[in-house]
Order: sequence, then structure tokens, then C-alpha cells
Amino acid sequence: MAEQVPGVEDLAATDAYPVPEDGRFVVGGIEREFIDGPDLEVLAGNVIEQFSMRIAEDFDIRWLWKREQTGEAMGKCSRTTGALKHFTDADFVIWVAADGPREHQFTRRQIEAVVYHELLHVSITDKGKPAIRKHDAEVFREELREFGLWNTRLQKTFGQLEMPLYADRPF
Repeated sequence: MAEQVPGVEDLAATDAYPVPEDGRFVVGGIEREFIDGPDLEVLAGNVIEQFSMRIAEDFDIRWLWKREQTGEAMGKCSRTTGALKHFTDADFVIWVAADGPREHQFTRRQIEAVVYHELLHVSITDKGKPAIRKHDAEVFREELREFGLWNTRLQKTFGQLEMPLYADRPF
């Protein structure tokens, strides 16, 4: 069970999320790329319950904050295998970047969206083993802007969506 993290559960969806400051990534005088994310674990528990993500309940997931974003990725879900499995009994490690969300003052809801996205990668094989689920579609923004839903794959994936746009938020 996730530990209680003061204030995180009390945040409204539109409140700025308390993303760790850069200084939190210095531990014992040593700069770290990752730090534990007990607050992310609390959010993940809420997301799993709210969206009935039962598969994620069956696995041990370790949550981390990453100091800096990797390219466009605001998060990453990795299955623990090989040498990494030697250091943890977790089935998955999921990190969320701290720099972009901090710079753009992400709300709790936006951090929940990143957590939700990464949890969608948690999957299971036919033999009950942890697996990574791939994205439903691979597409470029420019492709959609220039050509719209030009093939059946894109039409099937995006054709029925009506979504609010957050044009004022660069995420």
C-alpha cells in the first residue's frame, strides 16, 4: 500500500502539482537522475481505482521521478528484467519527468494523465508474465495537421474522439 503523502490527495484537479524541485535530486551531495516518487504511487492508486485498471493491481510497480525529460517522453514504463531485476523485486519501474511538468506548472490532473498513460503500458502475457503494451497508434502531429485522418488505421483510432484541447498548455 502506498504511504500517505501530505497534501497530494487534497489537491484539486486544477491545482498546481508539487513536482520535486531540482535540488531534491541531490542526495547526500550526489546528483541523482531518479528519486523515489511516493506521491506518484498514491496518484497511481487513485488512477487505478478510478479507471478500473485491474491489470496494474496484479503487479508490483516502483514509481520514480526523473530529473529531466528524455526527448518528448514525459514518462516511461519499463519491465524489470536482466540486471535491473537483480536490484528490485518490482515487476515494472515507471518514471515521470520532473523538469517539464515543473516548468509548465502542470496541474494534478495533468500529472494524473501522465501516470494513466504509463499505466496503460502495463500488460500481461498469456502465461501471466508482466509485459509492455505498445501504443494503439503511431502518428505525427504534422501528419494529422496536413492530411487529417487519411487512412483506416487513423480513422479507427481517432475518428470517434471528441476531446477538449489544452492549446494553452505545451504538453
